[in-house]
Amino acid sequence: MIRIFFIYIVPLLLPSLVHFGWLMWQRRQKGADTSPTELFLGMPWVWTLLVGFILVILLILIFGFGDGAAPGAQYLSPRFEDGKIIPGGFVDAPDQP
Repeated sequence: MIRIFFIYIVPLLLPSLVHFGWLMWQRRQKGADTSPTELFLGMPWVWTLLVGFILVILLILIFGFGDGAAPGAQYLSPRFEDGKIIPGGFVDAPDQP
């Protein structure tokens, strides 16, 4: 569940939150007295959502193609041998006749 949160939700909402925070900081520096509600309604939502969707797509591609095994590889689970834990991993599949 936490993986879904970090892969899908955070990249989608992060540009909006950063933009909103930057606008609030910028308004305070100028001394403008704008309520957060007015600032929230005046945000460019199309651009922030577009950047969020691009980040989500990039993360899906990075995590989807970044690691894994070759097609046909066999997974060996972790095991306990001779008092030691042997980590799991992928091995090449044996050639079939």
